[in-house]
Amino acid sequence: MRYDVAVIGAGASGMTAALFAAKNGARVTVFEKNGEPLRKLLRTGNGKCNLTNSSIDLNEYVSSDVDFVKDKLFSFSNNDLIHFFKTLGLVTKDKNGYVYPLNEQASSVSKVLLKEASVYGINVKTDCLVNMIAKDNDKFLISIEGEKQRYEFDRVIVSTGSKAGLLKGEKENGEKLLKPFDISFLPFVPGLCKLVLRGYDFESVKGVRNEAKVSLLKNGEGIKEEYGEILFWEKGISGICVFNLSNHCIRNIKENDRLSIKIDLLPEYDEEGFEEFKEFVAVSMLLNNEKTICELFNGFLKDKLSNMILEIVGIDKDTTVSKITKDQLFEILEKLKDITFEIDGLAGFDSAQVCIGGVDTKELTNDFELKSVPGMFVTGELIDVCGPCGGYNLQWAFTSGAIAGEKACC
Repeated sequence: MRYDVAVIGAGASGMTAALFAAKNGARVTVFEKNGEPLRKLLRTGNGKCNLTNSSIDLNEYVSSDVDFVKDKLFSFSNNDLIHFFKTLGLVTKDKNGYVYPLNEQASSVSKVLLKEASVYGINVKTDCLVNMIAKDNDKFLISIEGEKQRYEFDRVIVSTGSKAGLLKGEKENGEKLLKPFDISFLPFVPGLCKLVLRGYDFESVKGVRNEAKVSLLKNGEGIKEEYGEILFWEKGISGICVFNLSNHCIRNIKENDRLSIKIDLLPEYDEEGFEEFKEFVAVSMLLNNEKTICELFNGFLKDKLSNMILEIVGIDKDTTVSKITKDQLFEILEKLKDITFEIDGLAGFDSAQVCIGGVDTKELTNDFELKSVPGMFVTGELIDVCGPCGGYNLQWAFTSGAIAGEKACC
């Protein structure tokens, strides 16, 4: 029997599902609400498209059931994905574990996927917002906004994505489409996003970048740490390492828990090395006692960060070194290794790369079919699975799409 399969959403997950269904004999129609397919994929990795990671740590995924994630990524792994793209003629390269197209163009990924879709006769209908899915016996009826006609299908794959990174005026409709089927849905919250901090006016350091070790603290106890470049913005901090920590600001956090971020602006120094560094600066202070404390710090710290640290410890930046005691100096330097701010919240969905939340994994079979609605599948960001930066989330999109698409035509 040849099934008619509808895929709602032409993102990475939806198009992969469509291809795997079509390759296994299904007639496939993809409904995309925007004017072009794979819009979000074209922006990933700053337009370079970080497809996957060659060293995926499955424990880095955040989900209500991480074991569910692990099982699926064994079924369609990063190596399977790289092989899949090779069969489409796309050559990849590995940059410190991050896998990209060889030419580092997301448009190449989009082109090979759409070309394969045309080869298999997949009908991609753009500017089509699905506003309702109904089940009539063993058939699914799909309604399109602005159209009277309803489309009939044997299987439906819902790949609408999340609330992250939507265009102005664009709405996430996956939750709305699933609501009539009484599916357990965890509220979306921003993932891989900037942190809003309190305790300082960050406008003065906006745009400053610095290598750092950042640690997420719960009630003063460290629960996760990351290394990398941080970027200060007007309300707090950003950067890949910060994005990764943001994923852990929601789960296993109780109402009265206090979350904070500890920043080490000198991650190059271990404990012993930092003691030597402090003594070096102390000697430098003796040799340059006519300088201001800010001028002394010019040799190892950016001006705006010097000003921030001095303001926090309550020392005027124009204070001459001769008026600073060694103990005061060491107090300032200690702040460079341990400056802590309370987290006031997460930046909004508009700046988030992904979302945490979505369909609870307990609602799904191993093939991403809804247990309570046979014939309906859910993939990608619409599921409560979120990974760190570095190709984890695109891998999840491709994996879930491939498995669901293959099963939908059986």
